[in-house]
Amino acid sequence: MKRRFFAVIAVLSAILSFSGAGGTAFAQTAATGKFTADQYKKALWMVTRFYGAQRSGHGSNWLLMDHTYKTSFVKDSADGRDLVGGWFDCGDHVLFGHTFFFSTYVLAKAYDVFPTGFHDLYNGKDYSDYAASGDWSIAGGAPNGTPDLLEELKYATDWIIKATPDANTFYYQKGNGDYDHKQWVTAGFMSTLPRDQGGEKEGPRQILKTTEDGHMASLAAATLAIMSKIYRKYDDTYANLCLTHAKNAYAFAKSHKSQSIQAGYYGKAKDPQTSFLIASTEMYMVTGENTYKNDIDKVQVKDHGWVLCYENPHDLAAYAAAMAIPEEKDTHLNFMREKFVNIYATNVNGEKVYNRGDDWGALRYAANTAFSAALYSSAKNAAYDQYVYDQVDYILGGNTAKQSFIVGFCEGCTKSPQFPHHRNVYLRDDNPDDAGKANMTIPARNRSFGYLVGGTRTSSSFTESVTDYRQTEGGIDYNAGLLGALAYIVSKSTASADTSRFGKAPVVQTPAQIKISLSPDPGNTASYTGDSIFINDLYNGNGGKPLYAHVFDSAGAAINITCGNMTWNFTANETLPTVVPITPLAQSALSDTGCSFTVPTVDNAVITSIKTTYVYAGADRPSISKSVAVYGTVSVLPRSVSLSKHGYAMTVKPQTVTFTAAAGREITGLGIYSIQGKRIFAKSGNHKEISWNRANRPSGMYLIKLTLNNGAVVQRNLILK
Repeated sequence: MKRRFFAVIAVLSAILSFSGAGGTAFAQTAATGKFTADQYKKALWMVTRFYGAQRSGHGSNWLLMDHTYKTSFVKDSADGRDLVGGWFDCGDHVLFGHTFFFSTYVLAKAYDVFPTGFHDLYNGKDYSDYAASGDWSIAGGAPNGTPDLLEELKYATDWIIKATPDANTFYYQKGNGDYDHKQWVTAGFMSTLPRDQGGEKEGPRQILKTTEDGHMASLAAATLAIMSKIYRKYDDTYANLCLTHAKNAYAFAKSHKSQSIQAGYYGKAKDPQTSFLIASTEMYMVTGENTYKNDIDKVQVKDHGWVLCYENPHDLAAYAAAMAIPEEKDTHLNFMREKFVNIYATNVNGEKVYNRGDDWGALRYAANTAFSAALYSSAKNAAYDQYVYDQVDYILGGNTAKQSFIVGFCEGCTKSPQFPHHRNVYLRDDNPDDAGKANMTIPARNRSFGYLVGGTRTSSSFTESVTDYRQTEGGIDYNAGLLGALAYIVSKSTASADTSRFGKAPVVQTPAQIKISLSPDPGNTASYTGDSIFINDLYNGNGGKPLYAHVFDSAGAAINITCGNMTWNFTANETLPTVVPITPLAQSALSDTGCSFTVPTVDNAVITSIKTTYVYAGADRPSISKSVAVYGTVSVLPRSVSLSKHGYAMTVKPQTVTFTAAAGREITGLGIYSIQGKRIFAKSGNHKEISWNRANRPSGMYLIKLTLNNGAVVQRNLILK
């Protein structure tokens, strides 16, 4: 990372009708994305867990857990205070306050506004679930009762608490960027080096505090205020601690609300009092105290004239003011639309991606503007939802070149970044030169990295090079806006999270039983088929109908499942079982438990049974399956009878069954099967009459498939001797 005076911005855009001063009219249409709900969910999982790869200190940092040097910078301290922890900035090993506090606030706000976008898929405290399974993909984690984002965010707020010990002290940076850039090694190894090479061999590295910046302290206060609200469900004591330190940060910010400094490689905020407005609104919304309400200065809802980023959080200020003061909500939201969101949405290129902002880290601007639009849409209407989808889809690989810009995410794409500018991900401690860097590979365990690289606004022009940090480096502020935009999309989708499950003691649910149902609702007990299903329930006049599989644990609770681990087989005659790809179920907002199968029409065969099998991700847990027999209308035929039906006649005698075609028709095929699906008689050709000698066959149920020159007949008959 080199000098960067512009930061991440995420913009959300959707489509709706608007008119009035400063507004361009949008036609209202339904917004659509290029990915499935589960794919957006997977992307959000990856983008969220990325923050665990940025952990400084004791960690756990999941990138380094199997490495020789697992921890880093455990000597960070100043003035006798422990300052270990926090997040690294980009592909480096320094904590820079401008991007750090901006990112923590965006993440906190994203959860505050879109809580159903965030799932509990892993143990974000120490990643012990991944370590145990050895699988670092989305399937390798195990829920622990706390949404993953809150555990990632808590690691950051733990450090903010340390950085705000009282109303007069504010720490904002750890490490020296110039020293840090001298070595291409992991954070753990760098910690062993001398200070002038970025390490702490002689003692703590450089720690900075300020008495001249209210901007960063304002965002710190806002982050802790929100955390005191959203984490209270999980730990009341910690929530109170967050609020105490939010008040410390707020008092410091109020004393310096008109000040901002350049810090490290990052320029000062344009309007620090706008950041203080964010702090006052968040503190008021959490506490309800007039002290904070009186500090809300609506004059500070301003136009940055640029784009949402760490220097310019004006979009977030307008949104916060709208939410804090109900009687002024429309005023501030209209300002947000006219000055920010609508401008973003009307400045896109041919690939529909936002085309303004710096070329260094171009896609952070697309991501941040998407988040801004999402906030607006959540508060007002879905006018800019399509813009949100367009920015996110482009980043995920839904672009002309099918180029994903997320390391490790490639759903339907042709390529994703293989050479990100990031030291820890490669686990290299030999300080390779540029030629050596060009030959580095990401270890398999680290490939689901979730790192948004800077990228390009034209998908075909992206350059894969570790040393091209303008395009291949990312940052905590790059991911922040994308995370917020993805959370909005997931929260509105069929993959949204059931937040009622959070905050409870974690339960390890082991699949114990599959039930096959006619309904997508696992709670609809009347719809379950048992061990058999009537053939008319499988078809309608237009073809196959869906069956649904739901998985339950031993206590009878429905389990969230991955439809990719579910297979369906059907048996017809003796030529199958045939494996048929499943169609994932469009699930309800509160259920991830169902997978569906559309029953096919099988030429020249009759389905006699259906079986579904679920393979659980845990290697120590066997697969489970469920089978149902298919039955139809049964005709009971006595020892001697002659029936005429549907263009043919069937004559049953003790020794034979004869099939005779009606006038003008021919029998072109006859198959007779046992109830188990085994063929016991077959004849083809063109016949007016076919006889089956059943002298050696017992009475019982037989499946008969008769093909005529004008159609086919399938029936089940109980034939008696």
